[in-house]
Amino acid sequence: PGADALFQRLERWAVEESDQLSVSFLQDLKLNSEDFTRAELYRLVQRGAAAFRQAGLQKGDRVLIELPTCAAFAASILGAFYLGLVPAVIAPREGRTSATAELEWRYQLDLFRPKAVVSELPAVAGENTLHLTSETILSAAPEDAGVRVHGSEMAYVQFSSGSTGAPKALWLDMEGIAFNLEGMHRWVPIIETDHVFSWLPVYHDMGLFGAFLLALYAGTPITMADPTLFARSPLMW
Repeated sequence: PGADALFQRLERWAVEESDQLSVSFLQDLKLNSEDFTRAELYRLVQRGAAAFRQAGLQKGDRVLIELPTCAAFAASILGAFYLGLVPAVIAPREGRTSATAELEWRYQLDLFRPKAVVSELPAVAGENTLHLTSETILSAAPEDAGVRVHGSEMAYVQFSSGSTGAPKALWLDMEGIAFNLEGMHRWVPIIETDHVFSWLPVYHDMGLFGAFLLALYAGTPITMADPTLFARSPLMW
């Protein structure tokens, strides 16, 4: 499919099918959601890119994203791709009070050495690391995003689960990501008239690639619930 396949689809659908539902983020157990059409999703992407650009980030800079499953997460990761930044998504520290969770966070921070951290919690990184919040990401103007880089300049770092040792950082380029999205789509041929629901963590590859990005690639509407919300009411789906 080529490294630019995902963003070419997002851009085309934002124009040709602008009013079609793209993604919804559940906000509570009453099933209230924040919904985005294809055009609105692309503006969300540009908001994220604009926020990073205004913060002074440049192509190749690393961004650590520590957010729940929400609109700001989508804006952050897709906006990072848009600018050619290198994002990594990790489990939010909020609600994880164990010493192991803190050690894991510190280890990932030291290993990844991000230029910026997107988090709702107070910054704990080095003095040269920028701290951005969801409000910062979502308040930026889409028209300030600038020109999108080609997919060949996009990359992602996936941390392994760490269940058998310290988490490992795996470098994934967009060409490989697009190849796998195409392969998954052939085996799971979801279409526009289907609807995907996922409560999988977006910091795991199955939640990020097998649910969120696959649905965007296929043009299939997806409703996403943060795993902590789903755990409170597993029958919601």
